[in-house]
Amino acid sequence: MSSATIACLLVGSSALAAYCVAWRLRFSSAGTGREKNEPGRIQRDWIALSALSCGTASIAMYLVFVAVWLYSSRGLNGRLGAAVIWAGLALSVYAIVAGLFARSASRILIIVSSFAAMFLWSLAGGASAVV
Repeated sequence: MSSATIACLLVGSSALAAYCVAWRLRFSSAGTGREKNEPGRIQRDWIALSALSCGTASIAMYLVFVAVWLYSSRGLNGRLGAAVIWAGLALSVYAIVAGLFARSASRILIIVSSFAAMFLWSLAGGASAVV
């Protein structure tokens, strides 16, 4: 395992930890009242929840992708590997765009972690193109 792989695993693990904090912030906020039932807020909350879900799925897919690449003799080569890379990249881009609808600290955590995921998927795509 090279130092670049360890660095990518550290960035991926910290992005996953940031998503865990964002999930905790999302469900620990106790805002009850009329503003919680407004139609615009409900739609905005669903978009932010989808961003959080897509971002978490993207970084989890990346960590599994790297683990399979490290511990498998073949890894994810060919069409399956390319499909996983494109799916992870698309999920992270959606999480960045939809993360703009989140509120407060969750917005920052979602967007920064999604940029990290997009960067890691771009590196994986570049490495698979070279190999």
